[in-house]
Amino acid sequence: MKRTLMVFAVAALVLTACGTRVEQSATSAVNGAQPAPATADDAPPGSGVAPDSPGAPPPSTVDSGSSGAGPGSTSAGAATSTPPPGRGQPKAAPSPADPSRDRSPAAPASDAGPAPKKPALPVPPTRPEAPQPGASVVKVGSVATISGPASSSIGPMVQGVQLWAKAVSARGGLNGHPVSVIVADNGGDPARNKAAIQDLVDNKKVLAFLNNVDALSGPSGLDYVTAKRIPVIGMSGGERWAYDSPMLFPQGPAGNYLIESAFASDATQAVARGKKKLGVLTCVEVQLCKDFAAQAGQHTVPRGMTIVYKADISIAQPDFTAECLSARNAGAEVLFIAAEASTFLRVSASCARQSFHPLYASASTVINDTLAKDPNFMRDGFVANAATFPYFQDDTPATAEFHDAIARFGSGLKASGGLALGWVSGKILEKAGARMPEPPTTQAILDGLWSINNDDLGGLSPQPLTFPREQKAVGRACWFNILIGEQGWSSPDQFQHHCD
Repeated sequence: MKRTLMVFAVAALVLTACGTRVEQSATSAVNGAQPAPATADDAPPGSGVAPDSPGAPPPSTVDSGSSGAGPGSTSAGAATSTPPPGRGQPKAAPSPADPSRDRSPAAPASDAGPAPKKPALPVPPTRPEAPQPGASVVKVGSVATISGPASSSIGPMVQGVQLWAKAVSARGGLNGHPVSVIVADNGGDPARNKAAIQDLVDNKKVLAFLNNVDALSGPSGLDYVTAKRIPVIGMSGGERWAYDSPMLFPQGPAGNYLIESAFASDATQAVARGKKKLGVLTCVEVQLCKDFAAQAGQHTVPRGMTIVYKADISIAQPDFTAECLSARNAGAEVLFIAAEASTFLRVSASCARQSFHPLYASASTVINDTLAKDPNFMRDGFVANAATFPYFQDDTPATAEFHDAIARFGSGLKASGGLALGWVSGKILEKAGARMPEPPTTQAILDGLWSINNDDLGGLSPQPLTFPREQKAVGRACWFNILIGEQGWSSPDQFQHHCD
């Protein structure tokens, strides 16, 4: 609510990951060709390929245009294919992108069940174009905490950037320029985060950053990118400093706006189901979790809820029996959890063993199909916000394009809230780079970003995006309502946009 994820920049811990850097030029797999097996050097984050060991020489950069590796490879030397992800609940009718429209509480969806599904809208045919003769590659960087316990939530955000780069390059790139993504692992360490950003700009000559995920490492590189005038497009949502520099271009609500949107969405959905007593579990590892705990009453009590229980938890905690018993004894009907995705599964299992079956709630960036298949969430319910389009939606041209890209270029990838965050970051750059000159320049990207005005990218963002020239982005709490029921994820109000 303001990764997802729920991410939430979601969640997590101070990781002791080793540094790794990968260059992924998205120039292969045109016209539906499937990516070839990956190597350890060009495997995407979260793929199961081990990061470099401390003290080892840095890996040589690998151009996946020649290796054929694509996002979603699951191991060195082997890539697996999965069928296209399950499709989302279709809209009854198209609704306007204006976030000021109907914000009334959504009626419970559990009684009637999800609406009948219809075939997804096809992606409008696009004539693939070869890059212009001699066109230079547009190099972008992505710096994130991509190894360690939080990788299940953070890794997909970077994979979403890689997926977009493959797809846009197959369509001719940014005005004929293919896109190359260089990924660096900051290990959750502020010093390493700053060093990685400086290295990518000074030595790798990236023109911009896409979906940097530094909620765990802090704003250590902010002064540098501001002084160098290098745009950072998209982030996890957990960065409280997302509106502190004119070089930051968030793709959805971040920091306190993410927190507000998460609680607003969850409270609205819970109260509509007659559940008003709230318990809150928040992790101790990161500041964002503490911010959720501090602001819970501010955003839920005015919407009709009462907080009856609060507790700190650890994402390394194997069992939550004591917390479940305490929340049950306090009368909690809703249990909000601020942590990374795997913690949710341990909490639900612990509570089920104590015959405690609350409605679960959380924030956007951690949402994925693993949660949707948990029998406890399917039985008891799970409500959340989505800080970009709900990843399971596929009934609009813009969302169908996302799923088509996974099917064509994302061998081994599964759609998730994090993957959607990375994808939308890329779509912002795609919009900004529509007139990319030869050679490509950072200034051209900035000019393109500042030309974006009142644009929700075909419904991919819950709010129309505007980036005023040389000014800081203006934050707002906006979201989509989503929930888990017996049929998995769905939208209780047909994918309406909501804003405070």
